[in-house]
Amino acid sequence: MSDSTGGLTYASHLRVEQLLSLQQDPRAHDELLFVVLHQSHELWFKLALHELGPSRSFGSSSRSGTCSGR
Repeated sequence: MSDSTGGLTYASHLRVEQLLSLQQDPRAHDELLFVVLHQSHELWFKLALHELGPSRSFGSSSRSGTCSGR
């Protein structure tokens, strides 16, 4: 999925067709809502871990003398 110039489009960059093909037909009335909501939560968790990654390594690096007690 690219535009006429061969570049990325919104849909191709986000792989919208692939993403939507993963959704199954709901068996119950609220199942699609449940699945989409929880899948989006998993993506938010992934983003949070990604953003926290650099700060976790920063906090664990050995930096003597930067923090002192009272």
